[in-house]
Order: sequence, then C-alpha cells, then structure tokens
Amino acid sequence: MAPHLGAVPVPDLVDMAVGIADLGFFPGSAWMDAHESAVNARLEELSAYQFGLLKAAYTKLDALFETAEGAEEEEEGEDVELELSDDALTPVGGRG
Repeated sequence: MAPHLGAVPVPDLVDMAVGIADLGFFPGSAWMDAHESAVNARLEELSAYQFGLLKAAYTKLDALFETAEGAEEEEEGEDVELELSDDALTPVGGRG
C-alpha cells in the first residue's frame, strides 16, 4: 500500500527525501511515487534551495534504486557460496 504524503508540509517532504538519501536507503517504488506526487502537487511552495536539495536527494535515490535493482537481478541468478579468507570474501571455486 502506497503511503499518503499529501498532507505532509513541504519542508518535511524535503527533509524526508534528503534524510533517506543520506542514509543510503531506498524506500521502495511505492513510497517514491507517493513522495513525487506530493512534491509535484506543491512545487510552487518549494524555494530554489529546497528544489536543489530535492534534486540532489532524488539523484542519490535513483542511484540506490539502480543498485537495488542490480542486486535483485543478481539474487535471481545462481547462488554463490562465499568463503572468508584473511583479507576478503571469495567465491568458493574461484571468481568465475
């Protein structure tokens, strides 16, 4: 279920996106869609500074989405068994 963010004040919408992006956490597509809708409905309330903060946060969140999507695709592939050596995790049987 997608969250309803329409009643959230604009400064809080900005803070949410910036904070989540700074944590390196991707909140999911439903949350992103709800957040984007809430922001787009009130663009005229954003200062230029807030707009810049949101743009930077969305850029980070987009990169996190791409990373998460790549990890999902990797998880859908074959399982890789790892072994711990003194200096690294190495796939059992080499790097192939």
